[in-house]
Amino acid sequence: TVHDGGFFEVATLQFEPGEHIPLHNHPDMTGVIFCLSGRIDIEAFDLLDETSDDGNLLLRRVEEVSLVPGAFATLTASRGNIHALTAREFTELLDVFTPPYDDARIARYRWYDRAPETYDGDAVYEAWER
Repeated sequence: TVHDGGFFEVATLQFEPGEHIPLHNHPDMTGVIFCLSGRIDIEAFDLLDETSDDGNLLLRRVEEVSLVPGAFATLTASRGNIHALTAREFTELLDVFTPPYDDARIARYRWYDRAPETYDGDAVYEAWER
Protein backbone atom coordinates (compact mmCIF):
# COMPACT_ATOMS: atom_id res chain seq x y z
CA THR A 1 0.00 0.00 0.00
CA VAL A 2 1.38 3.38 -1.04
CA HIS A 3 -1.42 5.49 0.46
CA ASP A 4 -4.32 4.45 2.68
CA GLY A 5 -6.76 6.91 4.13
CA GLY A 6 -8.68 10.03 3.35
CA PHE A 7 -10.65 9.70 0.15
CA PHE A 8 -8.63 7.04 -1.69
CA GLU A 9 -6.25 4.09 -1.42
CA VAL A 10 -3.23 3.49 -3.67
CA ALA A 11 -1.39 0.18 -3.91
CA THR A 12 1.25 -1.36 -6.13
CA LEU A 13 0.96 -5.03 -7.09
CA GLN A 14 3.48 -7.37 -8.67
CA PHE A 15 2.60 -10.56 -10.52
CA GLU A 16 4.79 -13.40 -11.68
CA PRO A 17 3.99 -14.90 -15.11
CA GLY A 18 0.76 -16.90 -14.91
CA GLU A 19 -0.21 -15.53 -11.50
CA HIS A 20 -3.99 -15.07 -11.22
CA ILE A 21 -6.41 -13.20 -8.97
CA PRO A 22 -9.82 -14.88 -9.29
CA LEU A 23 -13.12 -13.06 -9.68
CA HIS A 24 -13.70 -10.64 -6.81
CA ASN A 25 -15.48 -7.37 -6.12
CA HIS A 26 -14.72 -3.96 -4.59
CA PRO A 27 -18.01 -3.04 -2.85
CA ASP A 28 -19.23 0.50 -3.54
CA MET A 29 -15.81 1.49 -4.86
CA THR A 30 -14.48 3.09 -8.04
CA GLY A 31 -11.05 2.08 -9.23
CA VAL A 32 -8.33 2.56 -11.81
CA ILE A 33 -5.89 -0.24 -12.60
CA PHE A 34 -2.80 1.19 -14.33
CA CYS A 35 -0.17 -1.08 -15.89
CA LEU A 36 3.39 0.00 -15.10
CA SER A 37 5.17 -2.96 -16.70
CA GLY A 38 4.45 -6.36 -18.24
CA ARG A 39 1.12 -7.59 -19.59
CA ILE A 40 -2.00 -8.61 -17.70
CA ASP A 41 -5.42 -9.78 -18.87
CA ILE A 42 -8.51 -8.45 -17.12
CA GLU A 43 -12.00 -9.85 -17.43
CA ALA A 44 -14.71 -7.63 -15.88
CA PHE A 45 -18.37 -8.34 -15.16
CA ASP A 46 -21.55 -6.62 -13.99
CA LEU A 47 -23.72 -8.41 -11.43
CA LEU A 48 -27.25 -8.67 -12.84
CA ASP A 49 -30.36 -8.20 -10.69
CA GLU A 50 -31.98 -11.43 -11.89
CA THR A 51 -30.78 -14.95 -11.09
CA SER A 52 -30.55 -18.12 -13.18
CA ASP A 53 -33.30 -20.74 -13.27
CA ASP A 54 -31.30 -22.58 -10.59
CA GLY A 55 -31.13 -19.46 -8.40
CA ASN A 56 -27.46 -18.75 -9.12
CA LEU A 57 -26.05 -15.26 -9.64
CA LEU A 58 -25.77 -13.98 -13.19
CA LEU A 59 -22.77 -11.99 -14.40
CA ARG A 60 -22.55 -10.14 -17.72
CA ARG A 61 -19.03 -9.77 -19.13
CA VAL A 62 -18.52 -6.09 -19.96
CA GLU A 63 -14.80 -6.01 -20.66
CA GLU A 64 -11.99 -8.33 -21.68
CA VAL A 65 -8.73 -6.45 -22.09
CA SER A 66 -4.96 -6.94 -22.00
CA LEU A 67 -3.12 -4.12 -20.29
CA VAL A 68 0.42 -3.20 -21.33
CA PRO A 69 2.59 -0.41 -19.89
CA GLY A 70 0.71 2.89 -19.92
CA ALA A 71 -2.72 1.28 -20.39
CA PHE A 72 -5.43 1.27 -17.75
CA ALA A 73 -8.83 -0.19 -16.92
CA THR A 74 -11.55 1.26 -14.73
CA LEU A 75 -14.40 -0.05 -12.63
CA THR A 76 -17.22 1.61 -10.75
CA ALA A 77 -19.58 0.46 -8.03
CA SER A 78 -22.00 -0.69 -10.76
CA ARG A 79 -19.86 -1.33 -13.89
CA GLY A 80 -17.14 -3.95 -14.16
CA ASN A 81 -16.85 -4.20 -10.39
CA ILE A 82 -16.44 -7.99 -10.41
CA HIS A 83 -13.18 -8.82 -12.18
CA ALA A 84 -10.28 -11.27 -12.49
CA LEU A 85 -6.66 -10.67 -13.48
CA THR A 86 -4.10 -13.01 -15.07
CA ALA A 87 -0.49 -11.98 -15.67
CA ARG A 88 1.03 -13.07 -18.99
CA GLU A 89 4.53 -12.01 -17.90
CA PHE A 90 6.07 -10.30 -14.89
CA THR A 91 3.72 -7.35 -14.33
CA GLU A 92 3.54 -4.34 -12.04
CA LEU A 93 0.27 -2.48 -11.49
CA LEU A 94 -0.75 0.68 -9.71
CA ASP A 95 -4.27 0.45 -8.22
CA VAL A 96 -6.21 3.50 -7.07
CA PHE A 97 -9.55 2.97 -5.31
CA THR A 98 -12.04 5.39 -3.82
CA PRO A 99 -13.40 5.39 -1.25
CA PRO A 100 -10.78 3.29 0.57
CA TYR A 101 -11.67 0.05 2.30
CA ASP A 102 -13.41 0.27 5.64
CA ASP A 103 -14.94 -2.43 7.87
CA ALA A 104 -18.31 -2.32 6.06
CA ARG A 105 -16.76 -2.71 2.57
CA ILE A 106 -14.41 -5.45 3.76
CA ALA A 107 -17.43 -7.35 5.16
CA ARG A 108 -19.07 -7.22 1.68
CA TYR A 109 -15.90 -8.17 -0.25
CA ARG A 110 -16.55 -11.45 -2.11
CA TRP A 111 -14.79 -14.06 -4.26
CA TYR A 112 -16.72 -15.68 -7.11
CA ASP A 113 -16.59 -18.67 -9.42
CA ARG A 114 -18.39 -18.72 -12.76
CA ALA A 115 -19.51 -21.36 -15.18
CA PRO A 116 -17.14 -21.87 -18.14
CA GLU A 117 -19.95 -21.61 -20.70
CA THR A 118 -22.37 -18.74 -21.17
CA TYR A 119 -25.81 -19.01 -19.64
CA ASP A 120 -27.75 -17.41 -22.47
CA GLY A 121 -25.18 -17.25 -25.26
CA ASP A 122 -24.68 -13.50 -24.86
CA ALA A 123 -21.77 -12.99 -22.41
CA VAL A 124 -23.92 -13.85 -19.37
CA TYR A 125 -22.58 -16.50 -17.01
CA GLU A 126 -23.96 -18.31 -13.98
CA ALA A 127 -21.85 -17.59 -10.94
CA TRP A 128 -21.75 -18.26 -7.22
CA GLU A 129 -19.89 -16.91 -4.21
CA ARG A 130 -16.98 -18.99 -2.96
